[in-house]
Amino acid sequence: MALAVKKGSLLFASLVVGTFGVHGVYRARAKSPAAASVEVARSGVSASSTPVRSSASDGKVQLSAAVDRRAVLQQSDGLVHVEVTVKADALPAALEPAATDVVVVVDRSGSMAGEKLEYAKQALLGLIERVRPDDRLGVVVFDSAAQVLFPLQAPGESNRGTWRSLVRSLETAGGTNIRDGLDVGLGMLAPATDRVTRVLLLSDGQDTNGNAFETLVGRARAIESKHAVLSAFGIGQDFDEHVMTALASAGTGAFYYLAKLAVLPGMLDAELKTATETYASGAQLRVRVEDGVKVVSAGGMPLEVQGNEVLIPVGSLYAGRERKIWLSMNLPTDALIERGLGSIALSYRRSGQTFAVPAATLPAVACVAGQDKFEQAIAADVWGRAMVEEELSRAREELGDAIARGTAADVDQSVARVQAQQQLAEKLGQTGVAQEISALQESGVRAKLAQQAAPAARNVAAKSSKALGYGKRNASSYAGSDWSQGF
Repeated sequence: MALAVKKGSLLFASLVVGTFGVHGVYRARAKSPAAASVEVARSGVSASSTPVRSSASDGKVQLSAAVDRRAVLQQSDGLVHVEVTVKADALPAALEPAATDVVVVVDRSGSMAGEKLEYAKQALLGLIERVRPDDRLGVVVFDSAAQVLFPLQAPGESNRGTWRSLVRSLETAGGTNIRDGLDVGLGMLAPATDRVTRVLLLSDGQDTNGNAFETLVGRARAIESKHAVLSAFGIGQDFDEHVMTALASAGTGAFYYLAKLAVLPGMLDAELKTATETYASGAQLRVRVEDGVKVVSAGGMPLEVQGNEVLIPVGSLYAGRERKIWLSMNLPTDALIERGLGSIALSYRRSGQTFAVPAATLPAVACVAGQDKFEQAIAADVWGRAMVEEELSRAREELGDAIARGTAADVDQSVARVQAQQQLAEKLGQTGVAQEISALQESGVRAKLAQQAAPAARNVAAKSSKALGYGKRNASSYAGSDWSQGF
């Protein structure tokens, strides 16, 4: 991933490369095996007979879950990673892809002047040529306020000609009001239908209208609630990567860091291609946990807690592809018992109807005394994936935040959390994981240097680390694009 570096900026290059490192809701009540906890004798539970995986299907969509350990250590944090995988059927060859609505929300504030706006125009002109007759395209532009450049419409030669003229006439002015841009884009979305809907946000700056982080994320969640996907494109070096990745997560879409503006047209094309591969929209995971069990994260996606149930938006499912969500769960470790984690179920929309995958009971997990028993209960392959795809990727995101606005102590905290697992990785034969942890340690050293670097180098290092972590952590959201091409 080459980056343009000014002559003499060797520290800049070292910091950037080093920071990269080496690389309707369905309600289900499943019977739980934890209704009566089973006491575990102190003398020995290896939990080796406990199943690691469970699954369910409605004949079209398969839902599966695998735990990375069959036991937790007594008096530990009780952390269990659950690998949730959702796979939709491939579309029959004779079936046409669903009609697609694409709403592009474009920043035209003063800071977009010059090549940024020119590349955005070229990307929009290319998109105009590629939308299919059954698709619809709409564009919103914003500076200090937002307006509709042209409404959501199907193409036709007359419409395409009008769209081209409007796009070519765009000029920059004013500040950056992302909230208004998202609000106008949200208002353009049609009620839930059998159409696939995608909102693409392009911005190079931070919101200058004083809109709170929570307000902006709330707009992204409102877009998701209409069964649409929001993807965020951060252009250049001035945007707030913390906000843009949060918008993409809340909108169940992708995040792109575009230091190389020339790739923008290709990225928009990839998003359109991804939309055409959509099998179902508005997918939502429902996790029903047993008493004392908590879902603490879901790969950075928002959690809505309703008593003993947690709702997690998954967004679109792509034909013949897997979507993966890593659940991090905590369970009590004060008693030597085996307890159920709960169950998972999935709902989704297809062809204007809501469908449900039956609930799958999550594997039970024992609490054991003794490090040896705990290690024997680890499913090494699942654990290794959890470390690389969730923990290490999250740590790289945290390094990006620490470079941008944190301290050396923040860097140390993110690295230490993962570094503590290196010895276990070696014992489990997960040499690749051990190497990734070593690489993260090196990235931590360079992150501290980046914190002290000139603003330009610090900005690039922060965004690169954040984008790298987000991209790896949410790889299944990028069905038709390569998130790493932009930097």
